[in-house]
Parts: sequence; structure tokens; C-alpha cells
Amino acid sequence: FRDDQKEVDFVLKKADTLVAIEIKSAHEGLSHSGLDVFVKKFNPKSVYLVGPGGLSVEKFLTTPLNELI
Repeated sequence: FRDDQKEVDFVLKKADTLVAIEIKSAHEGLSHSGLDVFVKKFNPKSVYLVGPGGLSVEKFLTTPLNELI
């Protein structure tokens, strides 16, 4: 998802259900403006931040997709 300079890394869709996923590699510059815009526009079921300050990469990669949606 991209809106001007704001973006969300991944969007999952199943029927009418949306899930936003943002991947971060460092604590510095943890701007969530893309997620904020996406949430306001689409009201997703879930939003996941993967990386420092959120879900660990290992946990994200081992979680079955159907549990995220």
C-alpha cells in the first residue's frame, strides 16, 4: 500500500478481511505514518509491526498465515 510518501510493506486480504504488516529493522526512525493512513482508510482487522518494538521476525515467520488473518 502506498499513499504519496506513506506506505505499508504488506497487506493481506482474505474475502473482506484486511491485515497490514510493517517490517522494521531498527528502533531508530520508527515512523508509523503509513500504518496510520492505512488504518484510517481501510480499518483492517489486524496490524502487525515486525521487528524491534513489535513481533519478532522469528515469531512472524513461524506463525501460520491463517493465524494472522
